[in-house]
Amino acid sequence: MISLQGLSKSFRVPAGEQWVLRDIRLDIGKGEFLSIMGPSGSGKSSLLSVLGLLDGDWKGEYTFEGQALHSMKERDRKAFARDHVGFVFQHYHLLDDLSVQENLELPLEYRGVGRSERRERVDAALRRFEIEDKRGLYPRQLSGGQQQMIAVARAALLRPTLLLADEPTGALHSSQGELIMDLLCELNRDGITVVQVTHNPEYARRGQRLIELRDGQLVQ
Repeated sequence: MISLQGLSKSFRVPAGEQWVLRDIRLDIGKGEFLSIMGPSGSGKSSLLSVLGLLDGDWKGEYTFEGQALHSMKERDRKAFARDHVGFVFQHYHLLDDLSVQENLELPLEYRGVGRSERRERVDAALRRFEIEDKRGLYPRQLSGGQQQMIAVARAALLRPTLLLADEPTGALHSSQGELIMDLLCELNRDGITVVQVTHNPEYARRGQRLIELRDGQLVQ
């Protein structure tokens, strides 16, 4: 589904050029669950940002289901990401002044989904993730694990082709982390391609394949 060829990213520093990603060559199959590991500063989050088209300042080739994203204009890349990519971050990114219901509805509203369909899809997600009783609560009233569950449900609501998870369990205790990993595996079984960055070897093994980055290079 995804092919990266010669993907590189760098920026200028007083001493010269510092490489963040260097000559990444990686294929990701449709429906795969890929784990990415590596020490801090190895380029993991940078690679995830490129995959999610949050970062357009890179060189090389990026093909997604036959479409050459490296040849697209920036606005077309953003539109493509909106339609195909979902995100789960370490720190939830929920809006504090919106209820759970409103946090789940907002991305659908941005996509132009009508009010009736928004409500139907949110209701279904609340039932699926067994959080119907949290509908009217605000993020500050939820535990970290509950907030991350809402974040996963929000990403799933968009029905992405690709779901990117950047340290999704990093701020959670072990039982909450296991629950989030179970949810990601369930979404993967539904056919969503999942790529996660993690420091946890046990959670990394929940994926179907593990790769390692060091100093911006793919080493395993």
